[in-house]
Amino acid sequence: MKPTPIKKEVVDKLIADFGIQDFSKATIREVKQVAAFAEKESGVEFIKMEMGIPGLPAAQVGVKAQIKALEDGIASMYPDIQGYPELKKQASRFVKAFIIDPGFPIQKMQLQVQGVKYITFDVYEYRGEKLRDKLESYLKNGNICAVVYSNPNNPSWICFTDEELKIIGDLANKYDTIIMEDLAYFAMDFRKDLSKPFEPPYQPSVAHYTDN
Repeated sequence: MKPTPIKKEVVDKLIADFGIQDFSKATIREVKQVAAFAEKESGVEFIKMEMGIPGLPAAQVGVKAQIKALEDGIASMYPDIQGYPELKKQASRFVKAFIIDPGFPIQKMQLQVQGVKYITFDVYEYRGEKLRDKLESYLKNGNICAVVYSNPNNPSWICFTDEELKIIGDLANKYDTIIMEDLAYFAMDFRKDLSKPFEPPYQPSVAHYTDN
């Protein structure tokens, strides 16, 4: 048996103490607990990758702005339901200055790793029937094999309507295109009660409109 940074006996005992029957099936929370205790027992630091915590100092301009807002009495009021105008303006300006490609980065990163070409567009300006011409302008070129989207979307949280899903399905049939529908946030559009199995309303899906 090869030596390990932390003695196997220490980790095995912790796993047993936590009542974990099969560590390969442990939850993220359980793995984190075992790691934290193993770190404490052994004095060996773990590099933890379960959370995206950058550990970078906060930008000073943001810290100063928060201090000023507190000094101006912002803590005595509920936030405006429409949002703070200056923050909305500057957030929009930041996005335009730095975030050119609006899609979900993990999906694009997977394609980059595989060496697959891709193209994206922001559906924000192409809701409803406008989506048809925009999507078809890509598909008619004949070099698109699949379309991927999240519904509900992350991070914008928009939800495609049945009209829009039918447009996507119709075009998938017309151009023989595979639709990859990411439902990571399945049934989380809480404007309708989607929680009852085998009863309407159901999670909206392009699967109603195409077999692709």
